[in-house]
Amino acid sequence: MTSPSNSISAKIRDAIAKHPDYKPKKLAEVVGCNVNMVYQTKYLLNKNVPKKPRKIRISTTEAKLAKRLKVPVTEYAKNLAGFDPRSDIIADLRHQIVGFRAVISYLENQLGLKNSQ
Repeated sequence: MTSPSNSISAKIRDAIAKHPDYKPKKLAEVVGCNVNMVYQTKYLLNKNVPKKPRKIRISTTEAKLAKRLKVPVTEYAKNLAGFDPRSDIIADLRHQIVGFRAVISYLENQLGLKNSQ
């Protein structure tokens, strides 16, 4: 079994760090592996990078209004844009609920537990 320092992915990551401007085909030649392995490693590297926060822009009139209301401008801008940090979590949970319902429906149909109407 290879150690993590000797794995192909580790070599690809090292090559990407040394030569960030190389194309995947050139990186594959440098490391001595398949181009698909380079694409897969680059995908996993980019997937683990945290996303940048979304910029919210408001007009100077809205900023003055926030100051008159004695509300922090950033909070006012977030409320104005409808920013909810839990929205991604809620969307994921809704997706899971739909999946669970589909599985339950499938199992009920297979077992004949659905009432035919």
